[in-house]
Amino acid sequence: MAFVEQWTDRIGVVRLGHGDQRHRLRLPAGDVRGLGDGGGDIVESGGCRRGQGVGGHDARYSGVVADLNRNLSPRRHAWLMTDERIGAALLPAIRALPPGAGVVFRHYGLPRGERHRLFLMVRRLATARKLRISAAGGLPGVGSHGGRRALTHAAHDRREAIRGIRAGAAWLFVSPVFATRSHPGARALGVRRAVGVGRGLGAGRVALGGMTGARWLAIRRYGFDGWAAIDGLMPGRR
Repeated sequence: MAFVEQWTDRIGVVRLGHGDQRHRLRLPAGDVRGLGDGGGDIVESGGCRRGQGVGGHDARYSGVVADLNRNLSPRRHAWLMTDERIGAALLPAIRALPPGAGVVFRHYGLPRGERHRLFLMVRRLATARKLRISAAGGLPGVGSHGGRRALTHAAHDRREAIRGIRAGAAWLFVSPVFATRSHPGARALGVRRAVGVGRGLGAGRVALGGMTGARWLAIRRYGFDGWAAIDGLMPGRR
């Protein structure tokens, strides 16, 4: 495809201009289309939610960005799921995430005061790096992971996905897509079933469970806007 310039007009429509103008696109956020020979590029959310920034509750993610880069970086679409076994690698792992990626703070097993102190460190670092962030357990200043007024929500099946939508979630974490070390012996959904869990609900879909950047690149065409992991996002992993 000949070189084109891209811009977004006032109503969020991606347009191509300059050079070869055979293609003029009007694509919604989250749509996946082939652009030119080879196809497979993605038009996706820019990481914002309508009307509110990080930590808002009431709107869906929006923003239209046409990404014509065939070497799409999976880490831009990644969410780090925190827990105790990350240990001292937690902050380095967050620092390795590029702007637009996300963090779901969990660390369920820590004593309340220690958990709160660690959360404040994570929130401060995530904010500085322009990352999305949600937290389980009603921690201040960010959207919730699960519960009422959720920003992110687990979706192990269709019923749980619908519950997440009713809670206001902008992102559904569909899992486990593949077998995962975090839950040994748990039955994986597989890609076909995982696609159906969150289809048509108007929220971003994040693939979780045995995920790596390479696996997300392979399945993103099926409507997965991002991917989430623990091991797959440790420093040194791709």
